[in-house]
Amino acid sequence: MNKILYFITIILLNSSVFAVDLYNALSSAYTNNGDLQIIRNNFLNEIEQFPEAFSTFMPRASYDTSNSTSQNKWDGQYARVRPKQNIKSQQQILTVKQPLFSGGSSVAALKSAQSAFRASRAKYYADEQKVLLSLITAYIDCYEAKKKYEISEISVQANVRQLATIDEKLRLGEATVIDLASAKAGLAAAETSKLTLYANYQTTKANFIRVFGIEADDIDMPALPDNLPNSCEELMQRALNVNPNIDSNRNMVQSKKASEMAAKAELLPKIDFVIQSGKTLYDPQNQLTGQNNRSTTSTISVNIPIYSQGGVEYSRIRRAKNNTRQAAIQLDDAVKQIKATSISGWEQFKAAKSKIIATSQGVEAAQISYEGIMQEEIVGSKTILDVLTAEENLYKAKISQVDAYRDSILSAYQLKSLTGELTARSLKLKVKYFSPEDEFKNLKKKLIIGF
Repeated sequence: MNKILYFITIILLNSSVFAVDLYNALSSAYTNNGDLQIIRNNFLNEIEQFPEAFSTFMPRASYDTSNSTSQNKWDGQYARVRPKQNIKSQQQILTVKQPLFSGGSSVAALKSAQSAFRASRAKYYADEQKVLLSLITAYIDCYEAKKKYEISEISVQANVRQLATIDEKLRLGEATVIDLASAKAGLAAAETSKLTLYANYQTTKANFIRVFGIEADDIDMPALPDNLPNSCEELMQRALNVNPNIDSNRNMVQSKKASEMAAKAELLPKIDFVIQSGKTLYDPQNQLTGQNNRSTTSTISVNIPIYSQGGVEYSRIRRAKNNTRQAAIQLDDAVKQIKATSISGWEQFKAAKSKIIATSQGVEAAQISYEGIMQEEIVGSKTILDVLTAEENLYKAKISQVDAYRDSILSAYQLKSLTGELTARSLKLKVKYFSPEDEFKNLKKKLIIGF
């Protein structure tokens, strides 16, 4: 029993310092991040085009009712024998109008809305990837700032020890005042760098809380993501097939083509079927004021546009054609952009991996050099300036190594975004995913009536 209580106590004491890895941070941000909430609302607004297009197939029903009161007053010889008379009447009319043929504009508009949904869905995933990449960048930036600050602390401690050693040697007559001044200058430079890096670390921690909604406790550099392409050609082919930006622009071209057909259909005849049922009631009812009546009328109307809108329909057709051409140009530009980004992204990833090897070797060599010069300085074959120079080289090598790891991880996730694999679902975040497909299905359930 005592052992159980002991372990529970340990867990409670350490629960606030559990490490926050990248996936935990992204899971927290997926629900709370404002940018993600905005792109979800934008998507919901965009797909409202579908029920608007579907509504053109639905019947129109209206009910009109009116009540009126009239007063009859007789003049002349009838004034004495016929008093004033108030006559009330009530009229009720129910009208139902069903479009039968709209020249094909309704069908074209519906096809346009369906393609627009697919374009909006792809755009949402592209925007989600963009936000998640910015979150990953914020996470890595915070780790980078933390690591550089830790390196600066080690550098300051090394300079403090060095200054204490020189001060002791000065008292023994084995060092000069110049050596002491050099050691103090090195310590001052290290402390200045530490203060700057500390301020940067605090800034990235504040940004971490802003974008993730949690504190940056004991974060660590994430590992390289899985399933990375093996060559630039593989990366480009995967990107051209599944990149959401290309998918969005491709569907937008189809949407604009359908909108162009809808604009042209405005020039064709339209057929509507109308049923109107009404009744008129009088109180009192007599031969002079009117009799109650009921009527039902059905009409099939055919409208053949000749020059009904003053030429504005032709302007709409020209505008629709221009929109289609613009969408095609944007698709071509998106393909070129993805090709160029694939090449540059792959080269940056390769350079980052090579930089890791080079900087790791540089840190190892700088460490050996620093320790050797320290020993030589003890026996008097090297000066304090040599030690300070070696220590600075080691410091710079460690900073370069941190930069190399940052660039490597970030460029790898940029490759994942090119291939459409940087969504919450692809990353397998432990969250309730926002599904554009499910939202579209829910919208269809509200086509007749609903909010």
